[in-house]
Amino acid sequence: MNTARARFLSFTSGGNASAFFHDVDHEVGDTLDMSTMLHIANRHDVRVVAPPLGA
Repeated sequence: MNTARARFLSFTSGGNASAFFHDVDHEVGDTLDMSTMLHIANRHDVRVVAPPLGA
C-alpha cells in the first residue's frame, strides 16, 4: 500500500498465509480495492478486525 495513512498488521501461521498474500497481490495489486480484499480474506478464513468507529 502506498499511502501516508495506510497501516498493515499481519500475524500469520501455517502454510495458507502465502496463498492469501498471493491472491491479494494478483487480484488486488495496488488498487486498494477493499471489497475484493475482504472477499479474499473470507476465502482464506482470515478475520479482518476494523478499528472502533471514530478512531
